[in-house]
Amino acid sequence: MAGKKWSYKELENMTYEEYRNIFFEDIPSGNESEDDQNWSDEDFVDVDVHNATNTNNDVGIHPERVSDSDSSYSDDDLIPLADLQKKLSLDKFVWEKVSTNYTAPQEFTKDSGPCNISDDMERPVEVFLCPFPDSLFYHIVFQTNLYATQASARSGKLFTPTNTMEMKKFVAINILMGIKRLPSYRDFWSTQIELRDKYISSLIPRTRFDWLLGNVHLNDNVMQPKRGEPLYDKLYKVRPILQILSENYAKYYKPTKNVSLRQHMPNKPIKRGYKLWVRASESGYVNHFQIYTGKIGEKNWVPGW
Repeated sequence: MAGKKWSYKELENMTYEEYRNIFFEDIPSGNESEDDQNWSDEDFVDVDVHNATNTNNDVGIHPERVSDSDSSYSDDDLIPLADLQKKLSLDKFVWEKVSTNYTAPQEFTKDSGPCNISDDMERPVEVFLCPFPDSLFYHIVFQTNLYATQASARSGKLFTPTNTMEMKKFVAINILMGIKRLPSYRDFWSTQIELRDKYISSLIPRTRFDWLLGNVHLNDNVMQPKRGEPLYDKLYKVRPILQILSENYAKYYKPTKNVSLRQHMPNKPIKRGYKLWVRASESGYVNHFQIYTGKIGEKNWVPGW
């Protein structure tokens, strides 16, 4: 088989067994392999093939290992080993037909879309306040005033308590600042006309916004469980608003047939970021969400829906 010259067409039509018999034969060593005609005369030694014996240089020639010259080969008769390997790999697969019987999914018959919303609502802000009810703002106002009272007891500084109307303005301003961005939030009250925002600056003084920004709270720090205690919660400070929003998102919209589950890490501000599990309908409405907080006990945290 070693002296046989194979054309590209013959190699292409060979079976796996024929390939194996050809290419898995004993490969001669580097001193015994055939080479191109690029050797110089100095690379050859005159030796009597039939009477060759070991010399002082331990040179030995074996007649059975002397093969024909490669001068009869042409470039068209050669095939890249990479192509042969591809064909060998493909030949290992056994293709067969599989059953195409399957059970069709049940027809989706449940109602979907907005729900529990009154037809009397005429303004967009009324719809917006469905997932952000007054009870949420009452809670934020109470916790903010509680924190300010605790801070005042330590510092001796007096403060003006906030109320639900002012808190709604504070939330609205933060939403607008997310849409219209400036280098600093203080620039919305800037004396420079190019930066100053007339609408935002007319809603609340900057000093009052500063106070709210530094005192707004959602939970009582005094009651926060310490790390290692059974009720310890990494999201304790924002847990009330997460709970209310999660419940109201599901309350005011029934999911469609097609929903998706995604892990969302917007902008990823730090290496690990905040991983948010989101289940959303095909319209983009968020039906449910949870924030990943790491392992609980010996098991990885898994979102429950």
